[in-house]
Amino acid sequence: MADTCHNTPGMSGQSPSLHPGIKARPLNDIHRDAVFLHAFAQGVAELHETLKTDLSPASNSMPAMFETLIDRASRLVNDIEIFDYVEGRK
Repeated sequence: MADTCHNTPGMSGQSPSLHPGIKARPLNDIHRDAVFLHAFAQGVAELHETLKTDLSPASNSMPAMFETLIDRASRLVNDIEIFDYVEGRK
């Protein structure tokens, strides 16, 4: 796991609930970031496809890495939407 909690600058990878006074970001902001990440990953993958590169193990692995990143970002967006829907219904 990452050494730094990217949602809370300067904090170790601990849960924000362990730190009094730290407020969670609104779910809408997190959702917007996840949608942006998904679109950004798709754009970078398209850009990589249009660039001509020499064949190498690194360049050969890029399509699979982009595919995985896009899939995970898509699942993150869907999970946030499901969470928001379920929590909104309680």
